[in-house]
Amino acid sequence: RFRSWGPWEATRYGDGMVTAEAQRKFENMGVVLVPPAGGRELFMNEVLYGPPEQVEIIAGEAPWEQREQECGVIDVAHIPSGVGLPYPLIADASKSSGPRGEIVFSRTLDPAVDHYLTQHLLDNIPVLPAAAALELMAEAAACAWPDWVINEISSLRVLNGIRLDKGKLDLEVLVLASSHGDVTGFEASVTLREAGNPRPSYRATAHLGCEPLPAEIFQPPSIAPANIDVRHIYREWLFHGPLLQTMHAITGMEHRGALASLRPTTPAQWMRNRTFSDGWLFDPGLVDTGPQMALVWARIHRNAAALPSHFGAVRRYGGSLTGPCQMYFLMHRDLPEELIKADVAFVDDEGRLRLYIEAMECTASPALRRLGGGWKGEIHV
Repeated sequence: RFRSWGPWEATRYGDGMVTAEAQRKFENMGVVLVPPAGGRELFMNEVLYGPPEQVEIIAGEAPWEQREQECGVIDVAHIPSGVGLPYPLIADASKSSGPRGEIVFSRTLDPAVDHYLTQHLLDNIPVLPAAAALELMAEAAACAWPDWVINEISSLRVLNGIRLDKGKLDLEVLVLASSHGDVTGFEASVTLREAGNPRPSYRATAHLGCEPLPAEIFQPPSIAPANIDVRHIYREWLFHGPLLQTMHAITGMEHRGALASLRPTTPAQWMRNRTFSDGWLFDPGLVDTGPQMALVWARIHRNAAALPSHFGAVRRYGGSLTGPCQMYFLMHRDLPEELIKADVAFVDDEGRLRLYIEAMECTASPALRRLGGGWKGEIHV
């Protein structure tokens, strides 16, 4: 079985397998294209004469050993105490290798450190927000391949929510690269689970590229204006404390969707006594506003409440969003009563799309209205 077969040069049948731009990127890495005559000869020789026990074949002009040492070999040694990883939610994790070659990041959720957990209570029990799970998984992938850029997390599914019934909880994030990729990027599977439990709590795919996606001008849809009391919503309908109270105005609401003004969150507010050098990849405070709006929309239009179950894709454009923004919550049509499905666009003050949630799904039910008013502290909007 041949894998990672390089791109070919042009043959008498036409151009090669890559564009001129991709060829330049390969050349910058010191990798040349496969010449047709030499490639055919190598293939036939391996099929006819290659020993079956040989599992890796390397041929061609390229600094293979140097490149593998730089990018293919990941240091899985335990991170010494006080020398953390660069991102907020995974800063104090340790790394190890799994039986299938996956990278395993281990860390302990502790409400005394993970301060946001004390402000996300369901039935008075701290629950890891799906948005925080997404950010934790993205940070793990970014730490596994620091030379690449995390542009997207897709197919994030909530399989089994993470509740901290007994205070602290040990977690594991497992990251494994896909066998398919090229010089422009690759995918990796990411799994989040309780330590020692083979059953995953979250599963997703991370998309890594060689550069960030460009931030482009967003064409906003028309949404009927509204003047909704956000303080009332956070007091009576939602269950989020000040760290997650990112909506400061809801200015549009109708069957087709909603419009809100938001402010991003800062990692230092979320995490206590933790040292890290980089900020959010996918600001979990902003991402969580998507499910919050789904719950608000469900209360207004279906007399129900909703909790997230699946994110089709979450993409970031042009790096982290640090200033105020507008959120466009755009409902899908013709859905059953128990399903909320929407696309959510986060647009900066220059009108550029900076964060996008595609096909976010939430499960809606009148019974979930009991969760409203779960936060008993101050409302900071």
